[in-house]
Amino acid sequence: PARLGAGALASIAEALEATSQALHTLSNKARRQLSYKTGEMTTAGTLTCQACGQQVHLKATGHVPPCPKCKGTSFSKGY
Repeated sequence: PARLGAGALASIAEALEATSQALHTLSNKARRQLSYKTGEMTTAGTLTCQACGQQVHLKATGHVPPCPKCKGTSFSKGY
């Protein structure tokens, strides 16, 4: 019985590890999808400069401007 329990725990641990890796991959893909550069088109939302943290609020679809604080060109987007 102890071996069966240990085997079950090992199987659960492997499944959890695989799930963790899949979620990490999905998280990275989502983060890349929400990354924008100056000049790209995006919809309304809040962009955060990756260089200085300044937030830029876009009220409509348009081109991503440079950061008004540091002139940075890379942003992450939130809604």
